[in-house]
Amino acid sequence: MTTYDELFPRGADGFAHREASLALAENLSPSELMEQLGLDFGDPIDNSLHAAWTLVEYAQATPEHAGDSHYFGYADRELAAITGSGIALTDPRALNARLLQASLPGFRSRAQHETSVSSRAIDRVQAGIGQVLLDYLDTEPHAPYDEQLGRISEIIAMYGVLLARRFPFLSSPREERNRFVWDNHDSYVIDNGQRVPFSVKHVGPLEDNPLVVMLRVGVMATEIIRDLHLRVPADLRGARDRGTWWLVDSVARNVRREVLEKDEITLLTTFAQRIEQSIADFRTAGYSQTSSDLGDLLLRQSRGQHSN
Repeated sequence: MTTYDELFPRGADGFAHREASLALAENLSPSELMEQLGLDFGDPIDNSLHAAWTLVEYAQATPEHAGDSHYFGYADRELAAITGSGIALTDPRALNARLLQASLPGFRSRAQHETSVSSRAIDRVQAGIGQVLLDYLDTEPHAPYDEQLGRISEIIAMYGVLLARRFPFLSSPREERNRFVWDNHDSYVIDNGQRVPFSVKHVGPLEDNPLVVMLRVGVMATEIIRDLHLRVPADLRGARDRGTWWLVDSVARNVRREVLEKDEITLLTTFAQRIEQSIADFRTAGYSQTSSDLGDLLLRQSRGQHSN
């Protein structure tokens, strides 16, 4: 079976320009995207996920095209084929498909050149992302504990961005595995026309990366509880990572429209506020400067490796 990495090894991702792996989809060549649409990875799940993402990015790259709604319809059909295949939600491809499917209203707004995603669309996507969390929590875990928490953290981070009334655009496979490793990111918001990328971890590395916003969900939950002296309930899903599981349970209760306790409301509100603050603190000089910064970082990294 041919994998994505075999077809598009880092540095040879099917696009003519080296900046294509960094660019927003609006700046890609529609013809190059169309060339990738019929690729066969030898697995129906991989084929459908690749086709769905290609169609979504093609719609972003052709904002003047009156038929973009058809591309979203085709993408939704490919994603429905994945979710209806019986594949477990703990499979990263199934989770990516569900998150993309829930996020389509925001991508539709962007393809129509709307300056921002409407509150109605944010509410709709927030409900969809919340349902993904509920379904994920109901799925029997088939991965190591830390890996499961990492995936749950990605869902929680998207939900938190939506609580902040921002729209988290899920990164496409092209964006997430772009050839500049330091710029790898899971999702992003567009703030005043500039992309603010998020690298989401449960705990993650202690070092900050100046090219992305590090959202360490577990660390954030623990810090909020400590800073505001919140009382963590005794009955949680796990004995470890109690702050994280309380945040997860609070989000789940909010999705189910249950009446939240005062400390739960404070936890969710502060979580959203701190995400918003991280966006406000992030400064980007655009992709030409980002590429230069990446080059400097990679050069220093290479020199460090050679000196060891």
